[in-house]
Amino acid sequence: MVPGRCGGGAGDRTLATVLQALVGQRVAIDLKNDSTVEGRLVAVDQRMNCRLTSARTYKRYHDDSATGEHLSAVFIKGNRIRYVEIPDYVDVAECINEQRRKRNRRNAQQQQQQQQQRAPRSRRRPMQDGGPHPAIVVRLRPDPDIVDERSTC
Repeated sequence: MVPGRCGGGAGDRTLATVLQALVGQRVAIDLKNDSTVEGRLVAVDQRMNCRLTSARTYKRYHDDSATGEHLSAVFIKGNRIRYVEIPDYVDVAECINEQRRKRNRRNAQQQQQQQQQRAPRSRRRPMQDGGPHPAIVVRLRPDPDIVDERSTC
């Protein structure tokens, strides 16, 4: 762990992490063009690009009336977002902790898979009947026909 970082690093302290923790919740996203999109958050990436379903989009005017349309799915680029309205019933701290736990589990699984891939593998292929490779023959008993020249007197 690096000093000055809480838990998993700077990635835990971004709005994208908060939004990723809110996947499945209904949110309202205000855009830079003075329009608002409300819907169920389906996906968020690190650039805060968002996908919403069952969405309603509208523009707010000075008289606080809202006009808009219903859309089955919406994609919002992250750089177009002004701010996100999070529902009051959502505990943001708990959502972030849950997101951190999910990421830690995913990282542990990836490390385990990488270690399994790096494990040394045998280069010899066994015979189909399960016997030793034909190039590897081990003699367990001395052959009487073979004379060892070193042992003669």
